[in-house]
Amino acid sequence: MADISILLWGIFILVLLFFITICGILLYSGLFHSIVIGTGKPPIGAVTVAYKYATGPYKYAGAMFNEVVSVAPELKSFGCYYDNPKEVPENKQRYIVGAILCDADSKPDPEVLKQFEKYDFRIMNFPAVTHVVLTTFPYTTMLSIFISIYRVYPRLGSYIKERSLCAYPFLEIYDAFTIHFMAPLAKQDEFFPPEAGLEYRPDAGLQDELEEESDDNSHQEIPKLRKSKRLEKKSSTAKKQVLTTHEDLQGTGKSATDDAGHESSSSQSSTFDPTLDPPMLIKHEATLSSSQSSVSSFEEIKAEEANVTEC
Repeated sequence: MADISILLWGIFILVLLFFITICGILLYSGLFHSIVIGTGKPPIGAVTVAYKYATGPYKYAGAMFNEVVSVAPELKSFGCYYDNPKEVPENKQRYIVGAILCDADSKPDPEVLKQFEKYDFRIMNFPAVTHVVLTTFPYTTMLSIFISIYRVYPRLGSYIKERSLCAYPFLEIYDAFTIHFMAPLAKQDEFFPPEAGLEYRPDAGLQDELEEESDDNSHQEIPKLRKSKRLEKKSSTAKKQVLTTHEDLQGTGKSATDDAGHESSSSQSSTFDPTLDPPMLIKHEATLSSSQSSVSSFEEIKAEEANVTEC
């Protein structure tokens, strides 16, 4: 009986130690790491990258990362994902995996470049952007990758949706101890390789719309996306105000000319005195001021419309 008790206690201690070890590894891998999402400067500028393009489930990207690390383990690796996996079928999900070779204004190491080309990697440039949606996650073990994907992407999606941001595609950049997650807020099309095209698939509804536009415009490479309804409405209102005010000015000028002609014919000896009809002058100046204000408002709206990136 005593031997059985000792054996059970031994098993219990082993199980407890195993459980403590697993919890320690998970904690060290970032299971409870505080995730802070925000907008700011990206972790990279304009860079030259070597990449491979693939279509299919994102879970298969791991094999491509292993290939990148085997070719150049000293370089930062990255993954760039172009479609929403909740909306786009797995067999149509597009992504690239590769390594950052150097800054765009310098030349990559010829030997490293030769190695990547040997394994059928292609070369492209990523642009420099000033603002991205971003966060970081500790890269301490292989489990950190899976934990970060499970924890970060839902928060990134919520942050972008709540603020109605146009942020895509999603990039993961791996350095020695950190995983950088980022989604550009500008120049998004320059992150697309030629193989992927420039069509973004943020949701099923917009995807259907883009496909319809693509069918109607078979020679058009990039489908036009919907403009902001708010800006269109404000722009239309400002246009109407400008046109209406212009017509009022024409009518006022014509009326004033007719009145002046009539007074001239009735009394040729009288001279013009601006104080004789101040209400007419005040009305004319007020109408002119309103016209200038409407034109200024319309120009501001057009400038705002030009700077807005629409999804």
